[in-house]
Amino acid sequence: PTNKLTLRPAAGATGLSVSCPTAGVPTFNFNGCTYVTIDGRPGGTGGAISVPNTTYLQIINTTSTGVAAQFVNDAQNNTIKFCDLQGQNTTLATNASSTMSGVVYYSTSTGANGNDNDSISGCNIHATSGGNPAMGIVSYGTITTNNTYNDNCVITGNNIYDIFNAGGATAFINLDQGNSSWTISGNSLFQTASRIYTTAATQRGFWITPNTASLSPQASGFVITGNFIGGTAPSAGGTPYTIPTTTPVATVFLGMDISTGLGTASSIQNNTIKNIVFTATSTAAPNFAGISIANGHQNIGTTTGNTIGSVTATGSIVINQ
Repeated sequence: PTNKLTLRPAAGATGLSVSCPTAGVPTFNFNGCTYVTIDGRPGGTGGAISVPNTTYLQIINTTSTGVAAQFVNDAQNNTIKFCDLQGQNTTLATNASSTMSGVVYYSTSTGANGNDNDSISGCNIHATSGGNPAMGIVSYGTITTNNTYNDNCVITGNNIYDIFNAGGATAFINLDQGNSSWTISGNSLFQTASRIYTTAATQRGFWITPNTASLSPQASGFVITGNFIGGTAPSAGGTPYTIPTTTPVATVFLGMDISTGLGTASSIQNNTIKNIVFTATSTAAPNFAGISIANGHQNIGTTTGNTIGSVTATGSIVINQ
């Protein structure tokens, strides 16, 4: 803690990028690292990242099996902030796989304590110019003991967009087994183009299901607040997030798919899901849900509420079947 390392562009050095073209290899690999920060702002100063970004540091992986950043083997207290993270990993979400996936990947651990207290903040997380990733941020932890879970990580203030795979289920943020007490706040999840699925699939914003094997009390205590899902720009702005009629049957859209443990109740507050047009003909039931809860202890909208659609304007969410 007293010998922290920060990597950042020099003042005035804009347009920089770090890229990895090797399959299955992370561009940055936080392997057992502690107290390392990557700050994408030149000179370490500046405001929020723009969409698109050409000023702050780009971290890119141009393979279908690699990621821009990986946290693994007790990587703790590390931070990536104000960077433009790009990937095109096409590994599909199975909710039961430890295969490297997403643009950012929190992995398992050979240590005793898991990948804890790591944060991604103020970043753009999205597709490369060469293709879309099937996932945005993925975490698949070790469940050997309660301590080996990936705990207390923070995903805040990011723009996560253009996460898409036409042939299967996708998710902007997927927390699978071995995760507990994450904070996910102030993020914007959106698509900059209409998305057509070629096979029946489920598109999820948040896929928070760390208790798929059991109702573990450890897989609990998430804070999901102040996020936006929808639109083609940050804060669910721009034109609608669109899944058109050309998509096949049994297609599902879930803004949030939450299934946690029976420990500390997760708090889901002040989130906004709007500016969505879902006209795909679907035989799935349900085929659309703003927030879907399967099990676990949750406090949903008990403090500040969540907004799905609009109480004042028509057409905030359009579903034509």
